[in-house]
Amino acid sequence: MASAVFCCFLMLQLGIGQQEIEIVQEQNDNILTLVGKNNSTTKKISVKLLLETTGYKITPAPPYEFVLEPGGSYEIVKLIAKKGESTSIGYQIQYAVVSGGQKTLEAKMTKEEVSEKLASSDIIIFTKTTCEKCKFSKNFMNENHIPFIEMPLESPENSELMWSALFNEGFEATTIATPIFAIKGKLVYNIEDLHGFLKGLEK
Repeated sequence: MASAVFCCFLMLQLGIGQQEIEIVQEQNDNILTLVGKNNSTTKKISVKLLLETTGYKITPAPPYEFVLEPGGSYEIVKLIAKKGESTSIGYQIQYAVVSGGQKTLEAKMTKEEVSEKLASSDIIIFTKTTCEKCKFSKNFMNENHIPFIEMPLESPENSELMWSALFNEGFEATTIATPIFAIKGKLVYNIEDLHGFLKGLEK
């Protein structure tokens, strides 16, 4: 059976509430369909999806740019698994409010507030439930008895803390790969050699 590997990227939602934009994966036999959903009832949002795959025939071909009306959905692309090939999929989404909201890149917490919350543990991991690298990191930490606190980014409070910490450090982008680590209050992110980084945390 073909195996699938997923890469996760976290997008800052500009003027958009938590979970208002979703990319839903619908599996039907060997066909995986990606559907964009706008859960907001007031905001019209433009979306761009950047897709990387192996082992799939995709239709239609990129680019994937569309506008979601309030409460609307859009079938973006179908991925048809090639027989006998391993499959992988990774994607990023970029989006902005067209109407019904305002953009912001401001930290919502002060540096002092962020420092206080990050001081709760020497190692904090910000994670997404769909992120395979997050699962790998947590398994490694547990197997090697390295203490840490997990902060799932599905929680609005954890998401606000992480983005505030980033912006307070001068981070200017609106996309970041998960997991994100806070090591003694200092953020570490977009890690290329994740296994090597985790090995370095062993005492």
